[in-house]
Amino acid sequence: MGRTSLQQELVDLRRWYTRERISEAAPAISAALAGFTASDRRLLVDALRSHGRDPFATPLVVTHHEIAGARALLMPDAEDADQRALESSLLLAAAAAVRHLHWRPPGTLLRPAQVVAAVLPGRATRPGGIALALTGPDVLGPFLAEALPHRGDDGVSGTPGLRVRPHGDHLELQLLGTNATAVIRNVPAAVRAAAMAYLTDAFDDDRGRRLWDLSPDRITSAEHRHHAQAPVPPDLVGLGSGLLRRLPLLRHALFADAFFQARSWKIQWTGHLEAAAVAADLRHPVFGLPGTSTVRFANADAALLVNADGELSLRRETPVRPEHDLDLRRRVEGLEDAPWRTWLDSPTGRRLARTAARRADERAGYTQERRRAAAAGLGTDGSHGLDTCSDRQRKLRALLALHVFNGGRMGVEAPADTRVDTITRYTMILSPRHDDLVVVAEAPRNVAAYLVNSHPDDGLPGMRMVGRPGRSTFQMLHLPTGATLTITDESGHHSGIPAPDPESWWPGSRWCGTDVDVTDSERAALDGLPPVSPDAEQLLAALIVRICTADPNANWALGTWFSDPLPRPDPIGAPRDAGRRLWGEGDSWELRWSGLPYGIDVVSSLTDHAIGLPGTGLSRSGRDYTVTHGSCTLVARPQIDDPPRAHAGAYERPRQLPAGPYVAVGEERAGGRVVRA
Repeated sequence: MGRTSLQQELVDLRRWYTRERISEAAPAISAALAGFTASDRRLLVDALRSHGRDPFATPLVVTHHEIAGARALLMPDAEDADQRALESSLLLAAAAAVRHLHWRPPGTLLRPAQVVAAVLPGRATRPGGIALALTGPDVLGPFLAEALPHRGDDGVSGTPGLRVRPHGDHLELQLLGTNATAVIRNVPAAVRAAAMAYLTDAFDDDRGRRLWDLSPDRITSAEHRHHAQAPVPPDLVGLGSGLLRRLPLLRHALFADAFFQARSWKIQWTGHLEAAAVAADLRHPVFGLPGTSTVRFANADAALLVNADGELSLRRETPVRPEHDLDLRRRVEGLEDAPWRTWLDSPTGRRLARTAARRADERAGYTQERRRAAAAGLGTDGSHGLDTCSDRQRKLRALLALHVFNGGRMGVEAPADTRVDTITRYTMILSPRHDDLVVVAEAPRNVAAYLVNSHPDDGLPGMRMVGRPGRSTFQMLHLPTGATLTITDESGHHSGIPAPDPESWWPGSRWCGTDVDVTDSERAALDGLPPVSPDAEQLLAALIVRICTADPNANWALGTWFSDPLPRPDPIGAPRDAGRRLWGEGDSWELRWSGLPYGIDVVSSLTDHAIGLPGTGLSRSGRDYTVTHGSCTLVARPQIDDPPRAHAGAYERPRQLPAGPYVAVGEERAGGRVVRA
């Protein structure tokens, strides 16, 4: 039976907060709605419609008992005090585990360090419990090291009375003497063994320090003495529990921290995630934190929410400075007995390292990056990482696409006068990262000049120069989106972080810096661009990060949309004055271009089995290709024919596409239509 529009909206909303699978969220929502009357549904719809994403709007205070009951069914919160205490302590453990992840070799502050991937309310082994899905096999050891009770220099740390037990393919966290429980989902035996090895090293192989291991079924005397000093004060456990159940809201942050002071929880994170957006989500009348009434803003990066259980401070921290990351990397390289050494030698650690190395080699084979740079850009989800980035980074890449793919005699007027499209005439390599877009160019100074110049109306609207940590390295910030872009040469690309340059600015102040606000003409230029839907934003961003890619087996190559790196005949009828035009609105887009690259090469980069954009479908009609991604459609209209089959390399899927749709990477066919996996 198909879901109603209300059911679908509620499923999508719940998954926004919990990141459950559809197969897990949909039955919970359907069961909750089954007992609703028509009046209940009207009240629920009114509550949903009254709340927007505007954090400054007057919130809806839900006092009607039917809506309050709906909250408990649609997004259940912990009802038992012991359960709330357990979940609050697990929130602290998840935040503290981030430090461990930073120290995993090669140590870095720039690698995304998230602990909880998804939260499943009510999916524990006991009623009222909670289930957690962690982000990867390397997270379990650090998480347990912070959650389980252990003896340290200053007494007992962790959660007194917490014990861990295998439960099938899962791990059960049980608070002794209570019914409070949490389950860590999908923990294979090898991952469990690697985590135990990590714990052994973390506590110096001293079983006496591992209180949970010393007394599996009874609370030790040391824990009894510490129990009066609970990890979280009783009056704050309700708020902490609610935060844990909504922790995936911070999934786009680079890393996050959580702690409490007095009667206030503090949530801080690094990365491009607006405090206003998080505040708006937490104030949602149905899925937000219960009892949240007002919000106050200190500035764009800080907010204070007033809740019935206390106050919640939200703050986005400043970006990681390169010198801090370099310092951590050097400290990790000097360690010989860190817990990660044993973990990395475990079967799970070796398998993860082999997988990451293969993925980095595979990515570098397509992007021409150095292996180290490719490894730095891999996604934490195990993907090649070309498309896994922060929201702001994705917005910047889509904006770049609208400027790079408009130029010459075919470009539309709005973005064409910036001449940003000229950067494709330079030899360069793109190295997309989670929070940055690194451009490695033979002439970085020239490429930078087309994006930022001495006058704000030149270059990409809103782009500003932040600094030059190296003579040939230029760090930029796009003010409207908050996303960063780095242009460097091969030496900076190879060494990772370039040495500081005492002359960080050119004489004559050639570059427009961040002290210059976005001008009216820049805002007008940005406002003149068409609206881009989320699926279209993903697809346009995928186009821009692949402009330099090439198949390692010489089946296709894009050559920065300027030349053909493969030994193929010159395209017949290709004009000298090549042009590009990318335009559309919402979910409907068209890309026209004359000259190189071949159309088959462009769509191959998006649908390749190794580095394609997941969830992308493709069909062909004559010379044109139709690329779909979610609800977005992009019609690619090259002005030259594809190369003859004899010169098309070994491209097998497909050499000549048949008319009609076919299934591309990350998809499956169901009911006669192409759907995302």
